[in-house]
Amino acid sequence: MGFWDEVVRVTGAVAGETGSVPAPVAPAMSASLVREAVAMLADGGADGQAGLVQRFERQGLGQVIGSWLGPGENLPISGPQLRAVLGEPRLAQAAQRLALPPAAAASTLAAVLPSVVDRLSPHGKLEPQLLRQGLDWMEAGPAPGAPP
Repeated sequence: MGFWDEVVRVTGAVAGETGSVPAPVAPAMSASLVREAVAMLADGGADGQAGLVQRFERQGLGQVIGSWLGPGENLPISGPQLRAVLGEPRLAQAAQRLALPPAAAASTLAAVLPSVVDRLSPHGKLEPQLLRQGLDWMEAGPAPGAPP
């Protein structure tokens, strides 16, 4: 099992455990959720990780994203908190791509984003090569027989 297959597996498990996605739907959505999370991380703008961290800090959530990047337990984030970080236009785009209402997209992404960021930051910061691999993986699409 490759790195991205493992990320999708863990993401599906996290979404199902939290109840943010109904258990029968979670496996089918997990690849889409990972793709959306990677797109969000890549969409940090010219400032990359620093810009992403700043958006969290502006909402008083610097400690939350710091826990995802650092060792130890990942602090949770709620759907409304993630909505405040992302902004309505970005969340609406994500919701449309995930075919979910905005509130459901926010809570679902809030459930899986900590795990994805944690896996993409094994040394305390987002690893550019892992993010690039994620973007390449997104462009390639799922493996034959894999969920969308």
